[in-house]
Amino acid sequence: MSEMPKGKAATGLAVVLALLAGLSGGATLRGQNSDTYERFRSEGYLNGLAWIVMGSEEKSTFLLGYEDGVRSGLDRAEYHKWLKEEQGNKLLAELLVREHPGVDLAIEIDHIYKDDSNLRLPIIYAYVVAKARINGATEDSIKMSLERLRKDFAQ
Repeated sequence: MSEMPKGKAATGLAVVLALLAGLSGGATLRGQNSDTYERFRSEGYLNGLAWIVMGSEEKSTFLLGYEDGVRSGLDRAEYHKWLKEEQGNKLLAELLVREHPGVDLAIEIDHIYKDDSNLRLPIIYAYVVAKARINGATEDSIKMSLERLRKDFAQ
């Protein structure tokens, strides 16, 4: 079985550790209170409750870690020839925000989580909605996406 390149693995691990160390004033999410850890997760993913306690550096680190994870997964798929390069590039463009590099994605995600009814939505889904907004999706489309996600992650 082939291994992930050490450089990417090390970068990914560093990003995850930095995120976990940065949340809740330097304590990891696991900490002493498992209820807090569970509160920050929806279906196993970090959610808006975790996002709103992050500072700007932690948010940036999280987003970079997400992007590294997407790239790493695509690199691995291409390495195994599961995915042709042009398919990988198309998928990468669909998954990552790169069309408007001057737009601060974290601000768009903050906007989503200002509505308390969105706080249980996983950050990775808020990322997708924020990307759609950046790329010019209508507010009706955004509203419908958020309503569907709230139903999917209602607890």
